Amino acid sequence: MSSVINTNIFSVHAQRQASLTQRSEQVSMERLSSGTRINQAKDDAFGVAMTGYSNTQISGYSQSMRNANDGVSMAQIADGAMGGITDALQRMRELALQGASDSYSNADRESLQNEFTALQSEISGIIQNTTFNSIDILNRPESQSRKILEIQAGASTTNAVENHVHNSLEMDSTTKGYYTGGGLSQSAGVDQEYTLTAAGDRTIEIEVDGVLSDEIELDAGTKTTVAWAAELQQKINSDPQISAAGKSVSVSYDLSENEFVVLSESDGEGSTVKMNNGIFRLALGTTAAAEDGQSELVSLVGLDVSQRQMSWSVDGQPIQHITLPEAVKTPQQWAAYLEQAVDGVEVTTQWLTTSPPSEYKLTVASSTGDDGSVSLSGGVAPLGLMVPDTDKIKMNHYDLDDPEHALGLILMDTEKVNSQVDAEAMLSKIDAAIAHVNEGRAHFAAVENHLSTVTNYLDDARVKVSEARSNISDTDFAAESAELAKMDILKQVTTAMMAQANQLPKQMLQLFK
Repeated sequence: MSSVINTNIFSVHAQRQASLTQRSEQVSMERLSSGTRINQAKDDAFGVAMTGYSNTQISGYSQSMRNANDGVSMAQIADGAMGGITDALQRMRELALQGASDSYSNADRESLQNEFTALQSEISGIIQNTTFNSIDILNRPESQSRKILEIQAGASTTNAVENHVHNSLEMDSTTKGYYTGGGLSQSAGVDQEYTLTAAGDRTIEIEVDGVLSDEIELDAGTKTTVAWAAELQQKINSDPQISAAGKSVSVSYDLSENEFVVLSESDGEGSTVKMNNGIFRLALGTTAAAEDGQSELVSLVGLDVSQRQMSWSVDGQPIQHITLPEAVKTPQQWAAYLEQAVDGVEVTTQWLTTSPPSEYKLTVASSTGDDGSVSLSGGVAPLGLMVPDTDKIKMNHYDLDDPEHALGLILMDTEKVNSQVDAEAMLSKIDAAIAHVNEGRAHFAAVENHLSTVTNYLDDARVKVSEARSNISDTDFAAESAELAKMDILKQVTTAMMAQANQLPKQMLQLFK
């Protein structure tokens, strides 16, 4: 090793170690003073990300627990009120039983009626005054179309809970999953200027009074409803089979129903028109026989790609990701498309209503039989293929004084027990009302138990996530105290070594003696 004076390499090494020791000592002191292992992003980049995610989860769990507890309180208030209603109904039933007996005079019956009327008013008061946070629990406002109250009981979409629904809807051939779509009375592509758009070239077949046409071609395009009606009429009437049989139809557009109307021009009640493979929804006349809504259409034209994507898992096999095309098809055609696009499923269509707005459901089952299973994530709203909302527990929002229900019926002023006939008739009505109330109480009890279970789960999950966060971000005081003591010793040692290193150049003076 050469002997130099200008560069004291030993001192440089000692200074570097002193700097490192000082930096480590500062980190330990910062962790001990803050109680947190990660005080800056550079301390642990991954830990910062995990801590932030854990904080989000913990706050979400905490708020979801508060929501669930509020839901429990709401259910308890509703159950208590309905318990009071049940007591009043039981007394009303006793009065009806009394009134059904011949052993009471008219004056007695009037007294029975007075008490009966008072109980009616009491029940009405309970219904109208049962509230939670200014929300009428048993008296749903007429302006509110939704018949449920949703309790947010999930901290995120991955751990949320819903009554009777799984995050991925599981189905098999014995307990099938039903996806319901609706609103198909609206013709595909209709806009405010009353034009229709055919997404692609199509063919139709028309049967007029038992005579089946050849395939009639309709070109893709956008036209007014009048133009489409004229084209349809011209092509149908010019068909060789239809014209040879002396048959003809008239085609018009019904603005009120938003549909085309195709009618046979033949006389007689047996005159019919049938259509297959329709390009638009067609009303087929009063004597028409449409095959289970086969002329209905569902359009995915104009939907973003994300709105046409689904992921299917069939029989535990690898997930199949599909994107439906921007097209206009009947529900049956969409069902056939899904069967072709997704390996291992069978899709069937069932119509729930025959009059507008038509509703249908698609039944998706594994083709392997009873042991198969199918699950879906994502969805396509126009087809009704949507995973149910898993973030909320649903609570019925009752309107108990609605005359359409058994309880609301007996609260009407016309319901009396002041005659034997009326009292006898009232017994069955009260029994129905009691059954209706008991059903509601059972629902609130189920919701309360569900929410209590969810609260326990959320509390346990919050504890576990808090433990995980603590392991990542909290300071281990025993380890850091030992580290600080080590750094203190090293600091003293490096200071001593720097002093020794500074003395080494003086040895060079011995060479000049």
